[in-house]
Formats: sequence, structure tokens, C-alpha cells
Amino acid sequence: MTSTAPGSPRLRALATALLWLAVAAVVATLLLGERDPARATVLQVRVLGALGTAGVWLGGVAAVALALWPPVWPWLRVRWSGMKDRMSTDPTPYREALGRLAHFESAPDLVQVGRYLLRQGNLAAAVRHLARAAELEPDNPQTRLLLARALLRSGAVGPAAEQAFAAVRLDERCGFGEALVLLGDALHRLQRDDDAERALAHHEQLFGGQREADLLRARIAQAQGRTEDARRLARRAAAPPADAVRLRPTDALARAQARVLCYRLGTTPGRSEGSHAT
Repeated sequence: MTSTAPGSPRLRALATALLWLAVAAVVATLLLGERDPARATVLQVRVLGALGTAGVWLGGVAAVALALWPPVWPWLRVRWSGMKDRMSTDPTPYREALGRLAHFESAPDLVQVGRYLLRQGNLAAAVRHLARAAELEPDNPQTRLLLARALLRSGAVGPAAEQAFAAVRLDERCGFGEALVLLGDALHRLQRDDDAERALAHHEQLFGGQREADLLRARIAQAQGRTEDARRLARRAAAPPADAVRLRPTDALARAQARVLCYRLGTTPGRSEGSHAT
């Protein structure tokens, strides 16, 4: 649900300066070509050779930096897991549900189709089917949660928050706590941090600590200037699993992002009081 991208203002400034330097070299070569074509050709070969060598070195440094950046490999695991899930999903129930929908519209078939489309990444079609299912069965919290998930992934943050709230109102334990975390995520994106913190704190009351929820709460605390709370929550989200248990891809990504947040907050990732068992 959450993501991170490597980068810093200094690195962006350096990349911009190198780009302008390359443009200036090309312009200078063109101007020289009008006065002394032979010299310009030699200079052009040397400049292109230097730029090529610099590009190889910069590419190598960037590859190493990305490989060493904590969230990179967990992010790749999440993407790989999603791809395997899409490829292994049996389309037969989806096709059968589509066939029935051609003759009679029912909420279960709409949910079946919407869930499959969501898993395949066809977000617009998934939203249409799940929204219609929610209209037919407005008191089904699971349908509301699926719709909220599809809306949030498609960038419709406000409607996603509304659907997540509806799911929580119908069943605060919906999705084993996913509805509360999704609600907190959507509210944080809407800059309603007080409401987001309340939803996530309630999630902890019901389910205990969870890495993604703790990471969200740490970011909220950081935005509100509650530095000590942000450090405590970030350390808890970044704590290693007990007994070297291999984390699920999403939990591994949340832990890696929490480690980066710990560094930015000036604290050391590690096991803390109330740390996660897995």
C-alpha cells in the first residue's frame, strides 16, 4: 500500500548539472563546427567518448546504490509476488460469472468478476463491477473493502476513504484489520492526520501492532511534529522478526521503509519494546 523512491535534492541537482553540461558541450561543438569542421569532428569524438565512459560509471554507481537501498529488494518481491498471483489465478470462475451476468445481475457474480479484475490490475473495470455490487448489497463489508482497495489503487483517494469507512462501520474487524489500515492510509493521503491516527490506533487496540500500520502512524507523527512518537513507531515497524522468520513481501517492504524512516529521524532500527513477532 505504501511505497518509497530513492532520491535526494542533492542527487537531483547533480543530475541536472550533468545534463546541462552535456547540452553545453554539444552546443559548443556545433558552434566550433562552423569555424573549424576538422577540429570539431575530433572534439565531438572525444566528447562522446567521455560522455559514454561517464554514463557507464554513473549507471554502475546508480545500480549499486539501488541494490543497497533497503526498500529495493522487498519492493521487487512485492511485484514478483503480485505477478505470480496474477499468473496462477484460475480464470474459470471469472468467465462463468461473466456468463451469468449476461443474463442476470447478482452481487456475488459482480464481486467475483471485480475481484478477478482487481487482481489482474484492470482497476477501472474492477471499480465498475464492485461499485454495482455495493449498490445491490450495501450492507456487505467485504464488498466495500474490495471497492475501497480498487479505488485507492486507482488514485481515487476520497471515494476510497468513504468505502473503507463504510466497511469499518459495518464491521470494524473487516478483512482482519485491513479496512482500518486502508482507512488510515486514505485519510493520511487526504491530510486528515488526526482522523487517520484514530483509525490506526483503534486497529492496534483490536489487533495489536502491525508493521504497515506502525509505519503509517510514524509518518503521521513525523508530519505532526511528534518526533519521539515517530521514532518509537518507526523502530517498532523496523524491528527484525522473531526467530529469523521470513516476512511476507508486504511486511518486508514496510520494514525496509521503516528502516529508512528511522535513519531520517536520527534513530537506530532494531528491536524495541512491543516489537513485532513476525
